[in-house]
Amino acid sequence: MFDEPLVLITDDGRRHLLKDHLLKTAEMAADLAAVFGFRQWGRLAGLWHDLGKYSAAFQKKLRTAGGGDARCHSWEAVTVKYVVIHQ
Repeated sequence: MFDEPLVLITDDGRRHLLKDHLLKTAEMAADLAAVFGFRQWGRLAGLWHDLGKYSAAFQKKLRTAGGGDARCHSWEAVTVKYVVIHQ
């Protein structure tokens, strides 16, 4: 397996740890959701939003793709298309 799971490897080789990304995102999401009285739900969503990146398949893809962004954005494109069509 690999060392600590990563979320991103920058072009200059800097590695960003997945756990740090999830914790930072959780705090940001909690602050945003607090406006609506849902701080804990925001925190949970932030913690869970990239859990799939802990998978061995993603970690392998990230490291063997030469770093960069190994994400698949197809679900995001489908979501945007759905929203646009159904407005």
